[in-house]
Amino acid sequence: MNINNLFKDKLITLRVNTETVLENFKYLLKTTAAEIYILGFLGASTGGYNSTRSELRRSEIIPLAFSESDQLRREASMRNEKLGPVMEYSLQLNDMCMKIMEAHNIAIRPFIPGTDNKEFIANLLDCMTLEHVHSEEYNLKDLLNNLPKLTNPVRGALRDYVLVNQTLPIINADLDRAWIDSHDDKYRTEIRSRTVTTTDANGNTSTTTEFYTEEVYDHTDHEYNYYKVPGELASKNLETLFKNIPTVSLDEKIIQTTVTNADGEDAAEKSRQLGSGVRLSEKDKLSIANLCVTGSTITRNVAYVNGQYPILHAQAKEWKNAKRTAHYESYRTYSHYDDGPIEFQVAESALSTGVGIQQTIYELFSTIDNTDKQLPILKSKITELLNISDSITGKERLHIAEKLEKDIMKITKNVYRANFKEGVNLDTFRWSKVALGILYGTLIGTATGAALNFAGDKFNIYDKINFGRKNGIDYRDKYSFR
Repeated sequence: MNINNLFKDKLITLRVNTETVLENFKYLLKTTAAEIYILGFLGASTGGYNSTRSELRRSEIIPLAFSESDQLRREASMRNEKLGPVMEYSLQLNDMCMKIMEAHNIAIRPFIPGTDNKEFIANLLDCMTLEHVHSEEYNLKDLLNNLPKLTNPVRGALRDYVLVNQTLPIINADLDRAWIDSHDDKYRTEIRSRTVTTTDANGNTSTTTEFYTEEVYDHTDHEYNYYKVPGELASKNLETLFKNIPTVSLDEKIIQTTVTNADGEDAAEKSRQLGSGVRLSEKDKLSIANLCVTGSTITRNVAYVNGQYPILHAQAKEWKNAKRTAHYESYRTYSHYDDGPIEFQVAESALSTGVGIQQTIYELFSTIDNTDKQLPILKSKITELLNISDSITGKERLHIAEKLEKDIMKITKNVYRANFKEGVNLDTFRWSKVALGILYGTLIGTATGAALNFAGDKFNIYDKINFGRKNGIDYRDKYSFR
C-alpha cells in the first residue's frame, strides 16, 4: 500500500469515526432529555458572556458630577465674601478629578475597549489651557497649582478636631485598660443513648441500644477586673477635654448651590447613559452638583463628630459618677453573654463613642495628608504625559503614554474616593446585570432544549437525520477514493 492510499484509508476511517460519534450523540438526544441541559448550559454561557462584555463596556464611562463652583464664588463675591478653605478645597478637588475623568470619557473608543491615548492627551491639554471666561473659573492647570496651597488652611479650619485628637487617644487607652473582662464557658458530660439498626448478610435486621457521651453547655463564669488608676485618669482627662473644648465645630460655613448650569447638567446626563430622551429631574441635578459638599469626607466626618461629641460629654459625666462604685466582680450565668456591671457598661459605652470619634478624625486628616502627597505626583504625571520627548517614537512612545494615562486615572480615582466617600460611585459594573443575563440565557436555552426534546419525541426528527448510514447499511465504500 503506497503512502497515498494509506492517507486515503486514514481519512475514510476518521470520517466514519466522526459519523459514529454523531450517531451516538443523536441516539443520546433521542433517548434522553440532554437537549435541555446542553442548550441550557450554552444559553447561560452566552448570556453571561454577552452581559459581562456589555457591563465592562458600560463601566468604562465614569459618571460625572461637576460642582457649581463658579456660581458659588460669584454669589459670595456679590456679598463681599469669599468661600472658606474647606469649601474651596472640596470644590476644586472635585472639579480637578471630574475634568480628568471627563477627558477619559471623551477618549473612549466607540467599538473596541479602552481609550484613544492621543485623544486623552488632547483632552487633557484642552483642560490645562482652557481660557478663563471670568475670574471665578479655573482650568485644570489652575486647580493643580491651587490645591496644594489649600491643605494647610483646611487643617486650620479643622483646628477643634486637631485638638480633640491630641487627647482622645490617651483617654480611650485609659478607658480600655480600666476594665479587663473574661468569660469562661463550662461544659458537663452527659451520657445519652440511641437506637442502632443493623442488617446482616441474610437481610435480617436487629436493633440495639448504644450509649455515648456528649459535652453539653452548662454555665459561664464571668469576671470583671477594675483597675482604678487608668479609670481615674480617663475621668480626669475627659473632664479637662470638655473644659477646654466644650463644643467642636468647623470654622467656616458650608453652603450648597441652588442652581445648575447647562454644561454640568449635560455632563451628568451623558455620563450616566440614561438612554434616549431620558433626562435628570431638577432635584437629581442639584443633588449631583452638590455631591462635592454632601458627599465630601470632610463634611461627613465633621457632621459625625459634631453629633457624637455631646454624647461623649454626657458619658464622661456618667463615668465620673460610676467609677466611685466600680470594683472587681465575678458571677455565674446560664447564658454565654452578659452585659456586665453597670459601671463596666458605662465605661464601655464611653470607650465605644470615643473610639468612633478618634477613628473618624483620623480618617479625616489621613485623607488630607495623603492627598497632599498625591497631588504633586499627579501633576508630575500629567506634565510628563503632555511633554513626552519627540525623540521617543513608535511602540515605545505608546507604551510610555499608556502607562502614564493608567497612572493618572488610578491616582485621580483614589484621590476622589478618599475625599468624597459618599460622592459618585466610580465602580459602576453591575454584577446583577450579569446574573440576569445568565438567568435569561439559561431560560431561553432550556426552553429551546425542551421544545427540541418534545419535537424529537412527537415527530421523530432524530430518525430523519442520518450520518452516512441508512437502513442499517454502512456506506463507507462511497467515501473510497480508490
